[in-house]
Amino acid sequence: MDWREERTIPRTSKWLFGRGHEGWCIEAEGVTLPALPTASQSNGHSHSNSNGGIKQRKINGRGTIANKDFIDAAADPTTLHATDVAPSAKPYDALAEGVPTDILRGAVKGTLFGVEPKEVAAFWQWKSVASAVSYGKVISVKPGNDVAGIGSGPAISADERMVLFFVGGGYHSGHAPQGPLSWTVCRQSCLRVLGVNFRKATKDSFAFPAALQDALASWVYVTKRLGFKPENVILMGDSAGGGLALSLQLYLSALLWSGEEGLGRAKKLVLHSPMVDLTLGTESFTANDKVDIISPYMCSLARDNYLRHVISVDGRKNTFVDGRGYGEGRVDEVAARYELDPYSLEPSASESDSRVQGEMKRLASELSETVLELGAFHPLFSLGLDARGNKYLAQCLLLFHPPPSQSDAEMELLVTVGTAEIFHDQIKLFVRNLLDLLSPSSQGKKEQRKEEKVKVSLVECVGWHHVFAFMNLPGKVKAQVDDVAKAFMLS
Repeated sequence: MDWREERTIPRTSKWLFGRGHEGWCIEAEGVTLPALPTASQSNGHSHSNSNGGIKQRKINGRGTIANKDFIDAAADPTTLHATDVAPSAKPYDALAEGVPTDILRGAVKGTLFGVEPKEVAAFWQWKSVASAVSYGKVISVKPGNDVAGIGSGPAISADERMVLFFVGGGYHSGHAPQGPLSWTVCRQSCLRVLGVNFRKATKDSFAFPAALQDALASWVYVTKRLGFKPENVILMGDSAGGGLALSLQLYLSALLWSGEEGLGRAKKLVLHSPMVDLTLGTESFTANDKVDIISPYMCSLARDNYLRHVISVDGRKNTFVDGRGYGEGRVDEVAARYELDPYSLEPSASESDSRVQGEMKRLASELSETVLELGAFHPLFSLGLDARGNKYLAQCLLLFHPPPSQSDAEMELLVTVGTAEIFHDQIKLFVRNLLDLLSPSSQGKKEQRKEEKVKVSLVECVGWHHVFAFMNLPGKVKAQVDDVAKAFMLS
């Protein structure tokens, strides 16, 4: 799939959009997100596309929505423009828009691997509620802003929530508007959904850290350019997209701890069968091979492509790690650099103990510096390892606790998993890690649970397979999980 195809709706998905059903329909629109600015770039960019890369809509052939009153424009007939290729985005004026130029750090900067920040293809989806039918067309009330486009504009109010969605596909395939997941979420929650077509690892310049760079670019776009509050942006992903959402949240948490408070982080994450162990070493990874809809071979291929710069792969030359000791054998060495014993700390220690705070800040600032030492065992890739035997992972999980300056930055996770998944064990380990490390003293104490800064809920379905929540035919179980996800996002 080339760049132009990444910016268009797949033919197989077009029938989902713009069709009225029971008084509503889902619309879609492609947008191009600006590349992240870097310290080497100047702040004063100029660009011929003055609307920030968001298409202006023609009204009866006589101008654009920007020339009409917002209420009048919102009442215009809904028309589908999703097949148009979105224009290039207006680059950031980093100083004026408050976008830090140093948020790409260590291995995530990508300079060493020839992976640079790029423009990102993405798709807005929103629910149109029919209010009348005139001349055979649905008249809709559309969210968004009359200046910036239909359904893809800035936050309407300080309280508007939206969903930032990362598609699954093993980091090497997948298309944001393809499949029913983001469409279903938009229909059920009535929230706008921005599906991000992050770069897939089909070649060297699209491998890690390309996907994380694109995820960061989408976060900056919705929080800085569109004005959504970080706590109102819900991170959501399935499979590898769920793993990417967690990588983004961990990276944003590390930025918070290292002093970059302007970007914030998400309050809610919805993760369907997230891929949280790129070492691929748990028992269910092979035990459920014959019953899941994905295979260990597919996952191994995906992992090798995505991490090609930071691990050794048979048949490929990697000058960054070949001939060097890296991986699991380096975990204890890296952990020994920090005077943090996670299992002996109380959850409040990061807020009250200055020594602990200092070590946490150092840990956060060096998070992306240890990628080449640990490869697939790095927490950015594998939060689903057993933290009881991996001290560095346990230390990094503490970064999910908000720093004292952001003490109200709570975090809630909803995770779904099927017992027939090859990811079953790694997802259960990930959830256990969070419960062990982030709320160990509050188990069974209702009054203390209210004080928790990190909360996690697991929905486990016996006998179901990968991403069962939205990928199966309608039924009682699917409806129940849909309702749980909806209630979680809107609560």
